[in-house]
Order: sequence, then C-alpha cells, then structure tokens
Amino acid sequence: MTDALRSTDVETPLGNIRFDDRGDAIGVGFSMYQVQNGVYVELK
Repeated sequence: MTDALRSTDVETPLGNIRFDDRGDAIGVGFSMYQVQNGVYVELK
C-alpha cells in the first residue's frame, strides 16, 4: 500500500495528490494558523 501511494497520484475531492518518501502529501494546498497576540499568524 505504501509503495502504491508513493508512486501513484491519488484522486481526492481536493484534487490529485501524491505522497513523498516521508509520507507527506504533495499537491495539497492548505495553511495552518495560530492566534498570537489576538492576530491570526500563518505557521510556516
């Protein structure tokens, strides 16, 4: 299963994605935010 996910695009509602050798998704765009001093700050 792991080899298949790393070598094949997976069709999802968010579009096609692929997973790298570490298991991180490639092709997925999202951001995480944290409230710092009452302001949303994007985490990098």
